[in-house]
Amino acid sequence: MFIIIPRKTSNNLGITIQNHHDHVQGKTVTGISRGSIYAEAGLKVGDVIRTINSRNVTKYSIEHVESIIEESERLILGIVRHNCSTVKRNFTVPLKIESPSQSCGFSFLSGDLDAWPRFEGDNWCYISEVTRGGLAESRGLCVGDTMVSADGTSFHGLTQGDILNILKSRLMRPQGTSVTVQRTLFEEQYLETTKM
Repeated sequence: MFIIIPRKTSNNLGITIQNHHDHVQGKTVTGISRGSIYAEAGLKVGDVIRTINSRNVTKYSIEHVESIIEESERLILGIVRHNCSTVKRNFTVPLKIESPSQSCGFSFLSGDLDAWPRFEGDNWCYISEVTRGGLAESRGLCVGDTMVSADGTSFHGLTQGDILNILKSRLMRPQGTSVTVQRTLFEEQYLETTKM
């Protein structure tokens, strides 16, 4: 699961962390300043931070992680939250480009990269960046979404290069390609989005 801190207004850390000694490696959030950008974004005490801006920080020192947080203007935190139910939602996104120089407006990471820690039960093909104003954003893609397949061809177990080749071969077809995306929400987020 990912927590996005879109803009930092100060270099004040706003959270305290410590090494996590359970079966999940990472940095455990032990305190969050009330009213901070972290609290507003939904980070909770007990969350285990595993990545920051697509960088695996599980083996970094506390000081190194704190310096990354302090120096980054925008933060995308890959976290594990224990004892919390999640809801997975699948949807299909049509993507089509007109020329090889056109971008889809997103970057992704897959499980064959050592730098990307694996989250239990996930498919290992995460959207790691979405360009503001780009095609992917206009189609509703978000950082942390998992690409599952394109036109029914599963990405499970494929390398990043394989997935890239599949997408490139289909994006310029007259019909483009339909990418199935899975979005994981914590149960309270899901209930919030489904309120009438």
